[in-house]
Amino acid sequence: MENFVYGTVLKKIRKELKLSQKDVSENICSQAMLSRIENNDVIPNVIIMQQLCSRLNKSVDEVLSHNDSSVNRKNAQAQEVLDLISYYHSTEQYSLLNNLMTTNHFLESFTNDTQLQAFHYYKACLLAFYDPQSEHAFSLLEKSLNYTYKKNNKPYLTDMELMIMCELATYHLNNDNLAKGLLYINQISTNFEEKKHDLTRHELVRSLYNICVALIHQGQIELAQKLIECGINWAKEKQIYYYLDQLFLLKGVIMQENYKINEAIDLIKTANQVRMLASSQ
Repeated sequence: MENFVYGTVLKKIRKELKLSQKDVSENICSQAMLSRIENNDVIPNVIIMQQLCSRLNKSVDEVLSHNDSSVNRKNAQAQEVLDLISYYHSTEQYSLLNNLMTTNHFLESFTNDTQLQAFHYYKACLLAFYDPQSEHAFSLLEKSLNYTYKKNNKPYLTDMELMIMCELATYHLNNDNLAKGLLYINQISTNFEEKKHDLTRHELVRSLYNICVALIHQGQIELAQKLIECGINWAKEKQIYYYLDQLFLLKGVIMQENYKINEAIDLIKTANQVRMLASSQ
């Protein structure tokens, strides 16, 4: 679906004609359906496609070929921006990230919900870095999740949805709202356990680490241990070393608190080995 840009082109033509979604969708489909079509969430059937094109005084062929290369180029440019934002976040270069996100206006360059979701997620993470209890960051996380969550009745959570849920859970835990935090944590755990979707993003390890730290502060040691093991096993399976050393150190802290000194020392050694492997890549 990512390469299918009919909806993006339709939206571009509609805006060029200064028509609202209500103007275009009237007596053809619901406004909500048109919004999903324009966001490339669904492909309309042939009849609706023809009617929408007719409403815009275009043939289906004209819409499908209209400025197609420009749309694809815009998609590629938007992804390059998100890749840079992700890199600054992953490497914790928050001064550069702050400068990039506050001095540029990117929202108009994003063409689908997935890109908008990622942008708002990283914006929320930036705000939370400077203020972990930022209500604005929390509202951005909720907004980010709603771009795709529960759409198309997916039986799994995407990497980005999991990362957002991790941050939402961490926010609630840090604000002493254990019950709300656990609602997200249960979904996160289930998604990892059932393996209905091939998760690949390295940032997930850091997201799990953040939850585990918050759980330990809440005294939820057993649950923290479960998520630490989940993160370690998944990272090892995917050969991801990003933040893996931190999970081993966190596990070592728990062992030390339980007076299992030898196990804690072994985990610290493992963490150092992982860190060396990560730096050599």
